[in-house]
Amino acid sequence: MNSAATFDPVPALSELQTLPVMPGVLRLLHEAGKRDTAEPAELSRLIALDPGLTAKLLRLTNASHFGANSKVVTTDQAAALLGSKQLLQMAAVTSHHNPASQLPAEALTLLWRRSIATAFCAKAIARTRNMKHGYAYTAGLLHRCGDLVLLLHPGLQRTMPEGDIPLTVIDAGAALAHQWQFADTITDAISHFSTPPEDPHQLLAAVVHLADAFVTALDLCGDATATLPLLSTHAWDTLALTEAECLQVFRETEMHALATFDLLQI
Repeated sequence: MNSAATFDPVPALSELQTLPVMPGVLRLLHEAGKRDTAEPAELSRLIALDPGLTAKLLRLTNASHFGANSKVVTTDQAAALLGSKQLLQMAAVTSHHNPASQLPAEALTLLWRRSIATAFCAKAIARTRNMKHGYAYTAGLLHRCGDLVLLLHPGLQRTMPEGDIPLTVIDAGAALAHQWQFADTITDAISHFSTPPEDPHQLLAAVVHLADAFVTALDLCGDATATLPLLSTHAWDTLALTEAECLQVFRETEMHALATFDLLQI
């Protein structure tokens, strides 16, 4: 059953318009915008490197009416709907109202590196099982968006009958996903990646769960405090990656993540 049925909105998130965005991504978008030949596909690839900007783009497209029968999941889908002009306008507005400048640079860098690495890892895992790897990439990129929310709103709480309850990172991410109208498949992955349910319809949560664990094990993010999470036997047994497949996933993740870190100077 989808988690949306039991969701209670968090009022503090109702006025949140933008999550922190990497200056490197905004710089590349600005440079691309100087060319008259910038295509939506090129811009979407740059946007897809940043969780905050990707989240904002999904919010924009899913809150609008484009006549689509289902919600937008990937930046490619969103870019095809909006076109280059609107994508560049979104980036320009974000550049002038980017909360990243108000937050600790080291904490943001660790979160950005982890998000990017997990996105590439989830994509690689999904490919081994012929799943929609674009969906897996988005879910991996946004899986810890709750961390960005709590950096902006430390001590965020939800009012319950028994009193005010502090939101965990998972709770904050799930709340954002619901209130920003992400597709159910992405919302469920964000809500359940730490403990994937034994539900064949929520396999994406299992993919992100393994990707998050693999990225921690590979130590790609430079986080000295990171500890390996308890691995879900259900996720591991369900995806059933062979040793050769694991090694290939590791190689792809490391190659793409490190190249992206260098490109964005993080």
